[in-house]
Amino acid sequence: MNHREIFLNNEYESIFRVLISLENDEESVKKLFFDLKDDCGLFALGLIVEVAYKRNISFWFEMISFLYQFFYHYIDGSQQLSLYYLIKAHMLDSNNTNTLRAILDFGGPPEIVLTEEQKKYYASKLLELEPENERALAIINS
Repeated sequence: MNHREIFLNNEYESIFRVLISLENDEESVKKLFFDLKDDCGLFALGLIVEVAYKRNISFWFEMISFLYQFFYHYIDGSQQLSLYYLIKAHMLDSNNTNTLRAILDFGGPPEIVLTEEQKKYYASKLLELEPENERALAIINS
C-alpha cells in the first residue's frame, strides 16, 4: 500500500510511522504533502502537527510553517500561524540561522507579520550567530 492510500484509509498508526520515517528529510515531506494536498491536505497537515508536538523537534515545526505559508497562504491568518510555528522551531533550536532568516522574511512584503520590535529582536539573534549578516545589520540600524 502506498503512502496516499494509507492516508486515504485513515490508517493512523501507519501514517505516524511514515511521517516519522521522513523526519529530517524536508524534500520527502514536501513531496508527500504535495501528493496528498488535493485529497486530504488539511488532514495530513493536522497529523503533521500531531507528530510535531509528540516529537518536539524543530524540523516538524519548520515543515508546518512551510506548509501553511505555501499551501494555505490564501487563508486569513495562515501567515501568522506560519510565523508562530517558525518561532516554535527557533525556541527548540536557537542556533539555526536558516530559521532566523525565515522568521525575518515575515518582516517584509508581501504580507508584513512581524512588528518592528520583533524584527529587531530576531535580527539581533541572527547577529549573535552571524555578526556580518547584512540584512540583520540593516534592520538593527534602521
